[in-house]
Amino acid sequence: MEDLALIVTIIMSILLLSGPITIGLTSERAQLYTADRRVLKILRRIIALTFGIIGIFIAIQFLFESLPLMTKSFALLALIGNIYAFRREIKYVKLD
Repeated sequence: MEDLALIVTIIMSILLLSGPITIGLTSERAQLYTADRRVLKILRRIIALTFGIIGIFIAIQFLFESLPLMTKSFALLALIGNIYAFRREIKYVKLD
């Protein structure tokens, strides 16, 4: 039972933190800081993409399961945050 609680805690943490992490990594400040440093830019994009895809995947799974409303609202917020961060990164890439 302790292992199951640990797995649920990890999944919920990823769900709740994926949106803010990707939003932070795609912020204007982070983009400007890594604009001249090619390795940091690539690393920032890989980390943001990884957290974003994992967060979106978990959020979609939680939205289609029969879970409490609070869990579904967390999943919806994570989905919206990750999509917003991806759109912001795509707009920045178009400016390059």
